[in-house]
Amino acid sequence: MDPATPWFAASIVALYIALLAYAAYSDIRRLEVGNPVVAGIMILFFPAAWISGLPLESVVWHAGTGLAVLIAGFVLFSIGLMGGADGKLLAATALWCGTDEIMRLIIYVALAGGILAGIVLAARVLMRSPSLGRRIPWLAEGRWRDAPIPYCAAIAAGAALTFPHTPLMPRFLADMTGY
Repeated sequence: MDPATPWFAASIVALYIALLAYAAYSDIRRLEVGNPVVAGIMILFFPAAWISGLPLESVVWHAGTGLAVLIAGFVLFSIGLMGGADGKLLAATALWCGTDEIMRLIIYVALAGGILAGIVLAARVLMRSPSLGRRIPWLAEGRWRDAPIPYCAAIAAGAALTFPHTPLMPRFLADMTGY
C-alpha cells in the first residue's frame, strides 16, 4: 500500500465532515448554503470512490441516487415544500449514500429535523430575550416568527450519521489502518 493512501483517505473523510459542518453552520447563521459548498461535497465523492475502490457500476448507482434526489428536491422546491439549498445538499449527500443507504439517510435526516424543529420552536420562545436574540441575526431581526427551519443542519447531521454505514467507510478504514 502506498504510504500516502491513509493520509489521503483521512483527508477526504475530514473534508467531507468539515463541508457538512460548514453547510449546517451557514444555514443556521444566514439561512443559505453556497453552491461551492454543495459542489465540493459532490466533487469530493469521486476521489473518495476511487481511493476506496468502489466499482464503476456502484459509482453509477450512487450518481443515479443523487440525481433522483436532486429531481425530487427540485419538485419539492417548486411547490414550496423544500428550500433550494436543502434539496441540493440532500442530493449531494445522497450521492455519498447510494441506493444501499438512502433510506437510512432519510430516516436520520427526519430524526435530526424533528430535533432541530423542537430546538427552533424553543428558541423562538427564548428569543423574546433581547440579549440572546443578538447572537443569531435572522432570529434577532424579527424574522424568527415566520423564518423557515434551517434544515440543512438536519441534512448535514443525517449525512454524518449515515456515512459510517456507507459502502465507502469499510474501505476507508482499511486504507487508513492498513488492514
